[in-house]
Amino acid sequence: MEPGSVAAESITGGAKWHKKRSTLALGGEKIGDYTRGGMVWFDGYRCPTCRLLLLKY
Repeated sequence: MEPGSVAAESITGGAKWHKKRSTLALGGEKIGDYTRGGMVWFDGYRCPTCRLLLLKY
C-alpha cells in the first residue's frame, strides 16, 4: 500500500488521488487555502496493483 491523499472538490464534484498534497490548481495557478475553495482532503493508502483505497477520516 502506498500512502497519499484523496482530494474531493465540491465545486467540480470530482475527486483525485495524490501522492502528496498540492496548493496548485489543474492549470498550475495557486489556489490558496483549500477550505475557502471547497477542497476536502482524506489521508489514506492505495494499493498500486488493484487501486483499492483505504481512507482515514
